[in-house]
Amino acid sequence: ISEAARFALPLVLFVLTPLPGSDRASPPRLAGGIWLLRIAAAMTFVGHGLNSLYLNPKFIDFLLAAAAHISWDLSQSTAETVLRAIGVVDLAAAALMMLKRWRIIAFYMALWALVAATARLVHSGPESHFELLIRSGNYCVPLIVGLFWHLSRRK
Repeated sequence: ISEAARFALPLVLFVLTPLPGSDRASPPRLAGGIWLLRIAAAMTFVGHGLNSLYLNPKFIDFLLAAAAHISWDLSQSTAETVLRAIGVVDLAAAALMMLKRWRIIAFYMALWALVAATARLVHSGPESHFELLIRSGNYCVPLIVGLFWHLSRRK
C-alpha cells in the first residue's frame, strides 16, 4: 500500500495516452486518471501513516538521524511522539485527498513526500541517492494532482 503512487504512474500514463486519431486524452479518461492518482497518493499516505503510528523502527531511525544532522537532541520517546503525530497527519492528508479538492493538501503531500524521501539521504548518505529517485512517485503523484487542480481552476 505504501508503494501505490509508484505503481500507479505507469497505469495512469496508459490511461491518459490519447486514442488513435486524437492529440489528447478525452475528458472522461483525464478525470479517471486524476482519480487514480488521488487514490494512489491517499493509499501511499495511509501506508506511511500506519507505519508511523505503529512506530516503524526505520522511521524512528530516520527521525533520529535527521535530528542529529541539524544538532537537535531528540530522545527516543520524543521521536516516537513525533512519529505518532506524523502518522495522524498522514492519515488526515489521505482522507482529505479523497474527500476534498484542495490544492494545498496535494501540494503539502508532495512536499512532505519529498522531505521523507530526502530523509533517506540524510540517514544513509549520498550513496543512497537512488532512494530519492525510486520514491519520486510518492512526491510527483500528489504534485501532478495539485498542478492539475490549480490549472483547471484557472480556466
